[in-house]
Amino acid sequence: MKINSGDAVQPYKYPDRHMRRTIGRWIGETTPDQLRSLLYWSLEGRYAEEAASEWTTWVEEISEWIRLNAEARATWKSDPDLVPILADAVASTERCDAVLRRELNFCRRQLALCQGVLDELRGELGRVFEARYDRDGQGEASPALRLAHQDFYMHGVSRRYQALSDQIDEDVVRLREARDRRWRYRKSEQSIPLARLDAMPPSPDFEIEISKLLRRDGCPIEREHGFPGDKNADVIALTPERCLRIVVQVKQRSTKHIEERTLWELNGTAWDIHRGDIVALVTNHHFSDEARKFAKRLGINLIDRDALEMCATYGESLLGMLEVGPRRDRASAALSAA
Repeated sequence: MKINSGDAVQPYKYPDRHMRRTIGRWIGETTPDQLRSLLYWSLEGRYAEEAASEWTTWVEEISEWIRLNAEARATWKSDPDLVPILADAVASTERCDAVLRRELNFCRRQLALCQGVLDELRGELGRVFEARYDRDGQGEASPALRLAHQDFYMHGVSRRYQALSDQIDEDVVRLREARDRRWRYRKSEQSIPLARLDAMPPSPDFEIEISKLLRRDGCPIEREHGFPGDKNADVIALTPERCLRIVVQVKQRSTKHIEERTLWELNGTAWDIHRGDIVALVTNHHFSDEARKFAKRLGINLIDRDALEMCATYGESLLGMLEVGPRRDRASAALSAA
């Protein structure tokens, strides 16, 4: 069925003659405005159905990606040997999932909108609603107007989805290289298991091992281990460019967490007495929540058991985990003079 420029209705020519006569009689009893409304109503319904179908596809595709990420993490975490090696991969998939869930919620809202419009349009079947549309098919009361920006929204989802996919492809290459590098280091003679670090005397052996990690990263060592009266600085080193000073306190523990008080003591000497630009506390155990919050306020780097294992057992850079503290004036001046 179509309506030409002269408002004459031309029905679809069904092959069956009786059907053609029946349709012709029905059209003859219907006003052009009613037929025009029916045509626009059917077009709106078709658009809503197509939009709902596309949003359904997006919901299914994003949900499947999230499911595959969860399966991968479960596999990695089931093997203790893979947990530290693939720690970055786990974190990458979790970040990916956070983005995907936002997109999934957006797609579900758009799908619900399309389905709501379809329900309203279907509910109008059989009613006289020709007053809704003018000759151009415009009508402020139409529920389909709520779908006016669907193409724009779909383009946005498609663009963001492709950007995330490209980023994940780059991450896969980087993470595969990191996995292979960590595995090789673990099999080398340089690798130090946590059990060996736990069994070392706190001073000087354990402290010396921490200084060796910085030396491996190219840092000149000024103090290799602590001594009575060291004022909370067990290891002192310089960055490879010799422009920033690293002050490290080392705490070997078996059960007790590192508490906030230890950070108070380190904070009192690391910056002013030892002139630290980068300050860190390294332990073979863990930090309390209060200690972590306090360290973040002070700009003190915390290297706990998991981070220490990545450095000592799997060859990650200890220096690469450290950030410059908040007292940057002296560091900035040194960098400018270098």
